[in-house]
Amino acid sequence: MSRLYVPKSERRVIEKYEPIDDPDEIIYKCPRCGAEMRYTDLQYLPSIKCINCGYRILYKVRAPGSKIIEAI
Repeated sequence: MSRLYVPKSERRVIEKYEPIDDPDEIIYKCPRCGAEMRYTDLQYLPSIKCINCGYRILYKVRAPGSKIIEAI
């Protein structure tokens, strides 16, 4: 007979995850030149592109912290 895995009941959190509500704290990064810019800096441009090199692909920098998701 196979046995089902029973997870331990204790939960550990490394850091508490807090969503970013202030758009000034959202940071984007250019993969070509590595420049970091805030969301409010990008609002003044007619299209989304890097302020330094003009590259049109930007990555959103992940917020610090972790989130716990319960498995089924």
